[in-house]
Amino acid sequence: MRAAPAVALVLRGSRAWALAAASLGACSGAAGSAALAGHAGLGEAAAGACIAAVAVACGWAAWRGRPVAQGRLRWDGQRWWHGEDNPASPERPGTLHVMIDFGPWMLLRFDAAEGARRWLPWSGRGAAQAGAFRAAVYCRVRETGGAA
Repeated sequence: MRAAPAVALVLRGSRAWALAAASLGACSGAAGSAALAGHAGLGEAAAGACIAAVAVACGWAAWRGRPVAQGRLRWDGQRWWHGEDNPASPERPGTLHVMIDFGPWMLLRFDAAEGARRWLPWSGRGAAQAGAFRAAVYCRVRETGGAA
């Protein structure tokens, strides 16, 4: 089996991921406030206003907190490397896991060797290296020691 090609790319946040994060934040806020409103015994109008206000606030907070650029991701044939958006920042080695794969969009989890975890949305629409990146993401790392 051939190894996946080396690939390097810059990860950028897309509007689709930002919208998904804002929607998830709004739904989470609405569910939590609905539970609290039910326990508080609020009337329908007061509960509806409370739920709507919390949902809007949570959705707005998720939208404002979205990252514009997640940095650089590189596969060298043996391991993954992640660096911040600043080219002067050092890259950290680690492992990359596909958590959600919608075809042109993926949610990736990068676990750095020192224990830090980073969630990275990736959109392959129009990316020149999309095929090579997908091959590298799903490839198995060759073991360098031991008998086969």
